[in-house]
Amino acid sequence: MYCPRCADDRLLVVRTTRGKNVILRRRRCDNCGLFLETEERVARVEVYQPTHYRSKWIDLERWKIITSRDSAGGRLSVSEGERQR
Repeated sequence: MYCPRCADDRLLVVRTTRGKNVILRRRRCDNCGLFLETEERVARVEVYQPTHYRSKWIDLERWKIITSRDSAGGRLSVSEGERQR
């Protein structure tokens, strides 16, 4: 994420507020001092594992969700991709 005023990438998180399905972050540019507020959606995802199911909170802005069908068993699996920066 870059500052819209000076195009610097040094944005420091000043405050984080977590709601039910939303994360609000207030950032400050280390170069020019501009404050930015961002809103990130969060989704609950059921993850299949061979022994049990577990549910996780993931940040949709930072994780790529890949869904695919297992050709052998026909089960739907959800896996986490690499972090996007």
